[in-house]
Amino acid sequence: MAPSNLILSFILLAFTAAAQDPNASPWQIAFNTTTSIGPDGPWWFITQAVDFPDQKLSVFPSLSETSIIMSSGACSALNADCALPIQAEWTPSDSWKSNNGSQKQSEPLDPTKWDDRVSSLLGLDGTGYYAFSRMTLYSNGNTGSLAYLDRHGLFVSDSMRAMYPGGAAYTLNVGLLSLYGAKELASWTGVNGSQFEANLTLNSAYISLYIPSKSFGLHVGSVAANIGGSLILGGYDSSRCLTEPITSDSTTFKLFDISLNVTRGISAFVNTDKSTISGLLQTSGDQAIGLEIQPEPGVPYLYLPKETCDAIASHLPVTYSEELNLYLWDTKAPEYPEIISSPHYLVFSFSSGADGTDTSNINVPFALLNLTLESPLQSKPTPYFPCSPWTSTETVPYHLGRAFLQAAFLSQNSHTNMMFLAQAPGPDHSAQNVKKITTTDTAIKSASNPPDWESTWTGTLKALTSSNSSNSDSGAANGTGTSSGNGGTETDTSDTTNPESKSGLSTKAICGIATAAVVGLGGGAFALWYFALRKRHQQSQHSRLLQPQELPPSPPGYASPAVWGRKGDGSPMTSELAGMPDGSTQHRYEVDSEYSDKGPNELDAKSRPAELASNSRAAAVELA
Repeated sequence: MAPSNLILSFILLAFTAAAQDPNASPWQIAFNTTTSIGPDGPWWFITQAVDFPDQKLSVFPSLSETSIIMSSGACSALNADCALPIQAEWTPSDSWKSNNGSQKQSEPLDPTKWDDRVSSLLGLDGTGYYAFSRMTLYSNGNTGSLAYLDRHGLFVSDSMRAMYPGGAAYTLNVGLLSLYGAKELASWTGVNGSQFEANLTLNSAYISLYIPSKSFGLHVGSVAANIGGSLILGGYDSSRCLTEPITSDSTTFKLFDISLNVTRGISAFVNTDKSTISGLLQTSGDQAIGLEIQPEPGVPYLYLPKETCDAIASHLPVTYSEELNLYLWDTKAPEYPEIISSPHYLVFSFSSGADGTDTSNINVPFALLNLTLESPLQSKPTPYFPCSPWTSTETVPYHLGRAFLQAAFLSQNSHTNMMFLAQAPGPDHSAQNVKKITTTDTAIKSASNPPDWESTWTGTLKALTSSNSSNSDSGAANGTGTSSGNGGTETDTSDTTNPESKSGLSTKAICGIATAAVVGLGGGAFALWYFALRKRHQQSQHSRLLQPQELPPSPPGYASPAVWGRKGDGSPMTSELAGMPDGSTQHRYEVDSEYSDKGPNELDAKSRPAELASNSRAAAVELA
């Protein structure tokens, strides 16, 4: 390293140690939710400003060590495998050129020199180069609050492509915004032979006093379920953290099991009569005893052992595609629309607790695992299940990508080397509640009085009943369905005597119906007897009122009424009194009876039904 650059590094490190603003607020990065991109999504994305004047490029958040963008020409009209989104490519500006940007960039490098882990998962080939440029962070898309990150290091893709086993490919068309905070600087050798060091996103925002810590909180959200994404630098949105976070002092978590579950209604899973199936985390045909697995929003799939993907797929109407190393949904199977529209989900069980012996679950509805392959990967839109068989290595372990993070909350504090994972909500989530992460935080809190996870999905996922499920007729859940592990079909008749078989009425169901019928008939007979008896009693009472009644003796001087009762039409009847012995005339007395029926009184009831400051700083330094 040149002496001048060494001195600069010491200055930057000293400035980093002093540059801590406890009053800095978390910085919210807006997701673009007006349109989505693929070709293996749909996914929400971030519109990130690069260079000066701003060039707004499409990027995904990532834990890659350095941000990556696409150069102009990477997706040219001559590239048949380029799915170009809006504002994808960077064209060097006059400012960049005047700062000798091309002399400071590196020689062409293969993708592993950028990030071996992410490039391996994406199957990248081609070349790119390191370069300086300005990056500008907009606070929640508001142009009034800007964070200028100068002398920022980027990796620029010239011709990098994502490759698939069968030859399908697409030119990398969306950049990655690095949330990596463990390193402070990127370094490379320029084309002129000089050594260069450049700032990285989180560290640069932190030492520039824009954010309180090198940390973030992320929920990528879902296009299909209309869940907007959330990215906060220096903090997190606690409304996206429903459960007590699972913690790790590294970048990986220990995954103990994967299971299938149905929370409401009947099951549409195939090749089983159960609504809960566990033990699906497998390697080499055996149940795995914990796998180290890393969350990564910069890659799309669930990168799991082939045995695990096959075990899950064996209960779904899917077929494995060797060419794509993915599982394609059988859209003609009756179980397909049932599974993706009702509360069927994958359960990921992670090690948790101080000693790691407890487990915490994160649920991912199959509604979020019904993604679409588009051109150039497929000639027409093709729904797929995003489990991509992967062989773990020391440098590239198993991963859970964007498909998983649609339903999970991810956070990291690089100062304390702590990472947090929790259940994220569905479409009916609470209002935003941004919390700060300080440099010393080793834990974060979940939402206060959070809603039950299932309640955030009840408006979207409808339970299957016997009247709207194919399993009430087809018997698919008894084993007549697509065997997903090998792409063939199997017919299993071993469940025909199962009392809970879904191919017809079970013994329990028949007993329940019979019991209900007996209770219903008995109740009906009792009601008929009761009303008949009541009517007879009322008629008897009415008849008695129409007959002369024997009254108690009259007071002295009075005669007894001739009749005391009511006429046949129900009107009061007058009692006629006889004359007194002395011949005097006495008053007549009318026997009257009134009935007052009081109707119900209705009670009136009345009920009554309550954003983030951002700092605006601008300190433009050297662009390139």
